[in-house]
Amino acid sequence: MKTSLKNKSAFTLIELLVVIAIIGILAAMLLPALAKAKVKAARVKCVNNLKTIAQAANMQDILPWNRPPNGVANAYGAGKSVNCLNIETIWKPFGGDMGTPKVLMSPCDPEVVMHQQGVQAEGFDWADAEAAMQSYAVFLGASTSRPNNIIASTRNIDAHSEVSPWKWNWGTATPNAKYGVTLWEDGDVEAGGFRGADEIGGHQEEHHEEEGEEHHEEEHEEHHEEEHEEHHGAGPGLMKITMAMLNKNQGQIALIDGSARISNDADLAGSLDKMMKSVGGNTRFTAPFATRPWLEEDDHDHDHDH
Repeated sequence: MKTSLKNKSAFTLIELLVVIAIIGILAAMLLPALAKAKVKAARVKCVNNLKTIAQAANMQDILPWNRPPNGVANAYGAGKSVNCLNIETIWKPFGGDMGTPKVLMSPCDPEVVMHQQGVQAEGFDWADAEAAMQSYAVFLGASTSRPNNIIASTRNIDAHSEVSPWKWNWGTATPNAKYGVTLWEDGDVEAGGFRGADEIGGHQEEHHEEEGEEHHEEEHEEHHEEEHEEHHGAGPGLMKITMAMLNKNQGQIALIDGSARISNDADLAGSLDKMMKSVGGNTRFTAPFATRPWLEEDDHDHDHDH
């Protein structure tokens, strides 16, 4: 009788181990799929934000940077025309049409959450929206009369961190140098696609066990960044322009017709080429600039108990 109980106990233990092994295998199979589904859901929500931005801009009929001088002055205040070329001040005329400043924050960009909480706690103003609480770049040359023009994208676009004077309806001005980027030049698209969190040096270094190999990888990354800065001009590095839930070749864009979609490098390049070649509307040609936010040091007080 005792022998029978021991055998039954041993068999039950084996069954338990088999069940645990099966659960482990299923978890290993399902977790990557769940992670991908989470990222896909975040990108869909991000597209909805961009659609809201595009529709709010479209409601303007004439976008701020395409208005005549008196229209720009009415929108931003006398002597503040260049505010329509700066990501922190651009929202004043149409920010209210978006309903909430949370639209400026992508669920693919969790690092801006803390910044936005700090800004809102201190008092948010559409006329002065801190760049570090924003996830989207605004394309300054868009016109409602050219429906294929890009109006906004996720901020992880790769472009020249240099801008030059541009002749607008109300004169000649230069986009804000800190956040301005050049998208095309001399008839060629210069934007290099979407940068990703998977390009950060430490991500690749985890595959190397030896210290020497890690050091070599760090040098390679630094050299790559130096080449990038030489070609694209001095500007924020990868840590500041990438978004935590987007990898290389992943991004979202919105068109001025009110549509938005998940995008990639090829789609961005093709859309920019169409935008560059579009003519008509309130300005004869599109402007080759965007104003792009990036992460900066957070100096807000997040202790809301006081």
